Amino acid sequence: MRTKNSFVASFLSLIIFLFLLPACAVNPVSGSHEIMLFSTDQEVAMGRKAHPQVLKEFGYYENRRVQAYVSAVGDRVGRHCERRDITYHFTVIDSPVVNAFALPGGYVYVSRGLLAECNNEAQLAGVIGHELGHVNARHNMKRLQSAVGMNILTAAVGAATGSSLWQNVSGQIMGLISQKYSRSQEREADKLGTRYMTLAGYDPRQMSAFLQRLRELHSHEPSALEAIMASHPLTSERVASTAALADQLRQRYPQAKDTGRDRYLSAIDGMLYGPGKKDGFVTGRLYTNVFCRMQFVIPTEMELKTLKGGFALFSGRQQQFIFLYRRFDHYLSPDELADSLMKKYAVRLRSEEDITLNRTRGIRRKYRVQDKNGRWQQIVLTSLSRPKFGYLFLGLTPRTQETGFVNRHVSLLSKKAAAAIVLPTIKIYRVRRGDTLAGIAKRFLDSTEEAEVLAGYNGLKGKFGPRQPLPVGMLLKVIPGYPKDSRDSSSISRQPSSIIASVLPKTLRSGS
Repeated sequence: MRTKNSFVASFLSLIIFLFLLPACAVNPVSGSHEIMLFSTDQEVAMGRKAHPQVLKEFGYYENRRVQAYVSAVGDRVGRHCERRDITYHFTVIDSPVVNAFALPGGYVYVSRGLLAECNNEAQLAGVIGHELGHVNARHNMKRLQSAVGMNILTAAVGAATGSSLWQNVSGQIMGLISQKYSRSQEREADKLGTRYMTLAGYDPRQMSAFLQRLRELHSHEPSALEAIMASHPLTSERVASTAALADQLRQRYPQAKDTGRDRYLSAIDGMLYGPGKKDGFVTGRLYTNVFCRMQFVIPTEMELKTLKGGFALFSGRQQQFIFLYRRFDHYLSPDELADSLMKKYAVRLRSEEDITLNRTRGIRRKYRVQDKNGRWQQIVLTSLSRPKFGYLFLGLTPRTQETGFVNRHVSLLSKKAAAAIVLPTIKIYRVRRGDTLAGIAKRFLDSTEEAEVLAGYNGLKGKFGPRQPLPVGMLLKVIPGYPKDSRDSSSISRQPSSIIASVLPKTLRSGS
């Protein structure tokens, strides 16, 4: 038996070797030969196919000035990359979360949340350079090949073509966004990115300065960096190594001094800050969603966590309540709206009644569902319909299932009322004679205690005291009136469908 197994293993190894032999390529960064199962055309096609999915998932930031500016910085850095066989694309995604990532084929993305944390153009160039480093070193393609190892084996044994193999794995591209890079890959991307930005004329010290800023931010607001930390491990070693590399590069390229601080701050003046129009934001105990024109008063002792297209309420770790909104081109009645959600799950309808909220017609249904242990539980669904929006509220506990709970906590806004709500934006303030961080914090953030936050946000921590006069003409980022509780509000990275699936089974247990 051992001899037979050894023969099979040797035979498969020979087939795989013969299959992979023509796929050897020269790594454009290291110059070494390595196995590459995908051609450049296939790599570019993967990125092109995934691009619309990225925009659907994260949203495209509708600001042509900011988009053009980021693309210009990307082009300036990209001219110094090793790979000239692909065209680089740079996109700002409409997300308040600090994030940046790259897909195969030269597609690079930065979030407006990350742009808000950068303090000059050189720091943005460093971020873009880092992502271009991943593309040029083909880290994504290597991760993709590792992720589909069994597919490669199957393709080899079955003598599949490169085209069919590509079709098998193209659907896994989106998974690369959150997949963690190895430490060696991060070090290589840091090294490449720092070199690219230096060759483009930027001050290489700004790479380590931004990494240090992210470390400080993570110590105060860990949830703000959850996305970028998932794929880009942020270590003290990275800060130190990029700083050491910057010292070496400055000696070799003394002309690389550009930080572009004023240029950068002028470009992001007026940029949306925090949750977007479709996300909803929290002020005190009030959740407001301008897009679907709805407000919700958060019950005492409950925590609201936003998710894509709604929110969930928690008391401790127990999920209490879920809200989802749907936008549609053709009107759906409350019954049709409710059925569109519940038809996917194994539930039993017990009762239904008509309701009205703010002159909007709706229904209230009670369902029986089984939990993971097979016990029967009650869920109450409230469905409301407007001409272009539908609202779904799921009460999961006795408190949130009470008659009148939705009516007491929900308000549907008119178009005029929703339009009057101004979303927070970044304002660039030019320092006047006698201005201090404490004074500016009092003026724009309603508290001198916010001076330290303002200093960190502008990269001035340790450089100026709260009441020390600032240089006249200096530009600062401020967010007028942006409440601290909005900065501290949290979100859920999971999709709404997975949140619903955690409480609604798709099949009934045997014997029920």
